[in-house]
Amino acid sequence: MVHLVPMSEADFQEYSSRSTQEYAEENIKAGISQPSTALAQAEQEFQHVLPQGLATKDQYICSIQDDETVSNVGMLWFAVREGPPVSAFIYDFRVDGKYQRRGYGTRGLQALDDKVKEMGIHKIALHVFGHNQAAIALYQKAGYETIDMRMAKMIEP
Repeated sequence: MVHLVPMSEADFQEYSSRSTQEYAEENIKAGISQPSTALAQAEQEFQHVLPQGLATKDQYICSIQDDETVSNVGMLWFAVREGPPVSAFIYDFRVDGKYQRRGYGTRGLQALDDKVKEMGIHKIALHVFGHNQAAIALYQKAGYETIDMRMAKMIEP
């Protein structure tokens, strides 16, 4: 069994540094950002969404903790969005490499289901990059459905 625990400030500092770089790389890969501006854009978006870091209202940045080993196996960041209806939105979800393919992703998403249900929320949404087929498969397995799709085609100069 796993549960979500508030992320520590030290873990958040490490996470925020690493995740902005990774988000910039994902945006480049998806054709959303140019390499020369991607990191600055990612840092600006991160600051916009989390102006007070861990203390930002309606933002929940959690470690996924294995109850048996009391080890952090990943992280999950979600926000509560006003409605109607009030919903949760997953900003980031990761299972650390050495814990992948061991059911932690499925159990982490179930822990989120339980958490938002306790909060009186009945809808969870997320964004996933189209090239991330492993994440798409996990979300579909957990009951998520495609409700919107953006598509693009790159034309060579």
